Amino acid sequence: MNCLPRVLPVWVLILLVVPGATSCSKREDSLAAPAPAPAIKSVIITVKQRSTTPVPGTDEALRLTIDDITADKVMTSLAMKDGASVLAGRLMSQGEAAAFDYQGAAYRLKLKQLNNALIGEDFATFVIQPASIAFLSEQDKIEHLIQHIAGLKEAKFLRNGGEHSAEEAASHLRKKLAAAKSEIKSADDFVAKVATQSSLTDEPYTLRLSDGRLVNLADYLRSELQSLN
Repeated sequence: MNCLPRVLPVWVLILLVVPGATSCSKREDSLAAPAPAPAIKSVIITVKQRSTTPVPGTDEALRLTIDDITADKVMTSLAMKDGASVLAGRLMSQGEAAAFDYQGAAYRLKLKQLNNALIGEDFATFVIQPASIAFLSEQDKIEHLIQHIAGLKEAKFLRNGGEHSAEEAASHLRKKLAAAKSEIKSADDFVAKVATQSSLTDEPYTLRLSDGRLVNLADYLRSELQSLN
């Protein structure tokens, strides 16, 4: 009888010494963290000069600060509630954008408008949006507008003498969009052909905002659409 130990192939030795060696790459793939979903949707935020304002949608964890508005520029910064810097002080002009990360997702902060008031406080209006929003299709933009209307919980939608909730407004616009789908090629088409006026009476659609202001729905949506560009 041959008592010498049998010589095993090298690949067998590897499997014996390192169990599961052939499945390492699979395990690594399964453990890879998915890309984080944006915590902040598109928001418009107005800040008085020399003040700090919490960013909507962050539970006041993220705050936007501006200094004096001078020579059509303003020093702007973003920081967490505990003071940790998110976007270091940056001198911004109207129309300028700056990139930053928040909770693992990429965003951009755009200075939409500077207002130098003759009387009272000067202020700046910013748009904060996920970095990927710049690549939205026209259909994505239309969906954004409808969802934005649905999210105006305290607003009222005025149509043909009746008053409706924001969710009812969004549902009505979605139904009109489905009926006119072949005519709607862009977000501008959606505003002009679906969200401007009643198809029965030609009466313009109106929003009563949470502060009591009455605004033309089409104008409101065009402003929101502009904030995405």
